[in-house]
Amino acid sequence: MPSVYNKSKKPLLTRGKPACKIQHRCQSCSHVNSPYDTSYQKKYQQALAGIQERVSLDAVEVLKPQESSRVFGYRTSVKLAIRKAFTPLQRNRSSSYRPEPQSPRGRFEIGLFEPRSHRVVSIEECPVQHTQINRLVKETKYHLNKSDLTPYCEKTQTGDLRYLLIRMAHVSEEFMITFVATNKSCYPALRKLVKQLKINYNITSSFLNTNSENTNRILGEQSKKIIGKEKLRETLCNFNLQISPQSFFQVNPWVAQKIYHRVQQLVGHNTKTSASAWDLYSGVGIFSLIMAKAGYKVMGIEENPFASKDAYANAEENNMPARSLYFKDQSVEDFFQETSQEALNEDMQKPDVIVVNPSRKGLSESVNNGLIAQKKANPDHRLIYISCEADSLSKNLKTLTEGGYKLRQLESFDMFPHTEKIEWIAVLD
Repeated sequence: MPSVYNKSKKPLLTRGKPACKIQHRCQSCSHVNSPYDTSYQKKYQQALAGIQERVSLDAVEVLKPQESSRVFGYRTSVKLAIRKAFTPLQRNRSSSYRPEPQSPRGRFEIGLFEPRSHRVVSIEECPVQHTQINRLVKETKYHLNKSDLTPYCEKTQTGDLRYLLIRMAHVSEEFMITFVATNKSCYPALRKLVKQLKINYNITSSFLNTNSENTNRILGEQSKKIIGKEKLRETLCNFNLQISPQSFFQVNPWVAQKIYHRVQQLVGHNTKTSASAWDLYSGVGIFSLIMAKAGYKVMGIEENPFASKDAYANAEENNMPARSLYFKDQSVEDFFQETSQEALNEDMQKPDVIVVNPSRKGLSESVNNGLIAQKKANPDHRLIYISCEADSLSKNLKTLTEGGYKLRQLESFDMFPHTEKIEWIAVLD
C-alpha cells in the first residue's frame, strides 16, 4: 500500500487522495480528510464558544491559536488493542453485518476499536501515527501471525495478548514497547519476537504487563522487563527525561514543547529566595523542572507511583538540587486535606505559582475548593491551568472565577490534529 505521507507533512487532499481510507470505520480523527487549516479553525471556534457560554472573556487576553508543526505523523505514543482478525464485514439479506473468521495465517489484528463495538480496525497505515510506528505495528502483526501466541477474545475471556503499547523518542527514534497479556506464560515467545523486531528497529526497552481482569482497563499492576532498559529516554526543552511504561507522557512532543516553553515564559525568572511553586498532577515532572530551573522551590503532587519515581530520576538527571525540588506521592484530593498542608513549611504553604495539569475530566470539587481556599489565604499567587478538554476546563473556570480568581489569559494548542481535541492554557490570578 502506498504511503500517505509526504515531506511537507501536509494533507494530500489537493492530489485527490484522502489522507485516511478507514476514517469512516475508525472515526478517531473526524477531520482527517478535510483541509487542516479549515478544520482546526472550526474546532477551535466551537471549543471557544463553549467556554464563553460559562465564562466571560470580555476582559481576557485570548491569544492566537497555535497550530501543530506536524499535521501528520505526530503521534509518538499509541495504545492499540490486539484481537482476533476478521474479514471485511459482509451484508447478508437482512442487511445486518456478519464477521467471518480469517484463515490461521491472519489470526491477529492490531488497532483501535470501532465506535460502539469491540471490532478492531487495523491502523498500520494510520496517517497521524509516526511512520516508524506504523511500520513497527505491521511487522509485529506479521511475527505474531507466525507465532504460537493467540489473540485475546473478550467473549470467552481466552487468549494471550490484549494490547500493544508503543512509545518512540522523537529525536533518537528509540522505542519502548509493552505487551499486555493475560498471564506470564507467553514471556519466552514475546522475548523471541522482540529480538526479531530489534533487527530493524531501535528497541531499547520492552515489557510484558499482565492483566487478567475482565475490564476496560488496559494495564495491569505487574510488569516484567523483556529486554533492554527500565525506561525510555526522551529530550524536551533541553531536559533529559526518563519515562516508565506506566507513566503518562504527551503523544505529540512537537506541540508539547510549545506548551512547556509558554509555561516557562509565564512563570518567568524568579529572584526571591523564598519563592515557591506547586505542580499539581506533576506526572514525570517537566513543569516542576521548568519552575525549579526558574528559581522556585517546587513541590510536585502525583498519585501515580511510577510517574513520581520518574520525576525524582528526572530531577537527578538534570542536576536539580534536592532542596529546590521534591515530590509527594498522593492524589491532589488528598493533598488538599487540611492536615497535608499544615505539614508544609511557611514558604511552601503560600506558593507564588500553582500549575495544574489534570486529566480530561478536570478538577474535582474538592480540588476546586482547595484552590479557592488557597486564593483567599494567599491572594497574590498565579494559577496556570493546562487542560486537554474544553468542557471540563470551562466548568472549572466558572467555579474558580466565582470563587475569587480572575481569568487573565487563554491560549490553545493543537496537540491532536484532525481530532476534536485541543490543549489549553488558562492563566488566572
